Amino acid sequence: MIKIQIRCIDQNIKQVRVSGHAGGRAGEDVVCAAVSAVTQTALTGLLHYGAEQVKWEMKKGILYIEIKDAGTDKRPDFSVILNTMYLGLRQIEREHPDRVRIRLTSCSFTSR
Repeated sequence: MIKIQIRCIDQNIKQVRVSGHAGGRAGEDVVCAAVSAVTQTALTGLLHYGAEQVKWEMKKGILYIEIKDAGTDKRPDFSVILNTMYLGLRQIEREHPDRVRIRLTSCSFTSR
């Protein structure tokens, strides 16, 4: 099971933690690949537009992203990147609820 924890502050995504595996063979699981592609593309965008405001760590089976200043008034581009990431992950969760689980903390997205 891939577990995705998303924490918001003032309705802005502040932290994302992705851990686990979808259960298929390493290197062949399309669900793992989809989650990795969505989250790593979001991380690439965040680093491109403001690396100094992003704390992150990636190691086998875990991706952690933290935004140092999550306010949309300061980084509206971050908000768009992270909300789009959430929408993509939510779609994967809908299609594979037995393999992906998203837990939101202090977030109230209308697309849930």
